[in-house]
Amino acid sequence: WLSNVPRLVANAYPFRFVLGLFLLGACLATGCASAASLDLPLPTESALSKNPALATDWANRVMADDPKVRASADAALVRGAERSLPLLRQFLDRRNENLQRETFEIIRRMGPPAIPLLADLLRHDRASIRRNAVDALIDLAPDSERIQPALRRALRDKDSLVARDAARALGALGKRASPSVSAL
Repeated sequence: WLSNVPRLVANAYPFRFVLGLFLLGACLATGCASAASLDLPLPTESALSKNPALATDWANRVMADDPKVRASADAALVRGAERSLPLLRQFLDRRNENLQRETFEIIRRMGPPAIPLLADLLRHDRASIRRNAVDALIDLAPDSERIQPALRRALRDKDSLVARDAARALGALGKRASPSVSAL
């Protein structure tokens, strides 16, 4: 085999082809191919309305099989805080339960900056979205104090689980929930 190396190198095309395949395999094995997709900036709400494919691209990154791509997308969304909310809302409007579950995990890790989105989601048409939103709000007390009106409305939700968890979210506020005691 080694005796054929000078002949293979003399004919540059096969040598470059084999070398290219080797380097491509090494790069894929170490994850360099996904590095470019790890650093995309969060799209603005305006960009999302002009180009819906951006939401699909981010959804694909959040659900990627490659753990590095997935972790990078999740971390960027958590770090983006309020800037991430329009994109996360679009994820929740899709009929993909796995994407919705992952989105709520991102929202939970985001913490208090997600409260405005969670308050809006209490009016979502799907009960599963309202359930997840109110459940996340339980853990965000006392930061959820300012959305007591939304939690009081949720007490009257037609879904009994949403209503129950709205009471729990208010209860988690302790004495800060005093303006809402009459609604309980």
